[in-house]
Amino acid sequence: MVLIILSICLIVNKLDYLLNYHYYRSTIAMPNKTSAKKALRQSTKREVANKIIKTNLKWLFKQGQILIKQGNKTEASQIAIKFQKAADKAVKHNVLSKNAANRKKGNLMNAVNKLSA
Repeated sequence: MVLIILSICLIVNKLDYLLNYHYYRSTIAMPNKTSAKKALRQSTKREVANKIIKTNLKWLFKQGQILIKQGNKTEASQIAIKFQKAADKAVKHNVLSKNAANRKKGNLMNAVNKLSA
């Protein structure tokens, strides 16, 4: 059930952002040179992709915290593993710094491990 909600939230967030990214970029003046136009297109695509990755990370972290507060260790540990994978991918794509990812992974895993103690 959690995975279904995760996929629905990600799809809705992705579609909303993709459909409205021109709105978010409307405040920037249109460049004149072709290389600058291409750079603007590339940065817009990267911005959308990075936003999706960050939203996914925040959602996974929040779901992990909710499950920890409920005391559900098995689902919390599964979400923590998914969060670790997502954080490593974010580091790989330079969306999140290595230290920030390690800190967040450590905080979540420490909270999960305290449930069994």
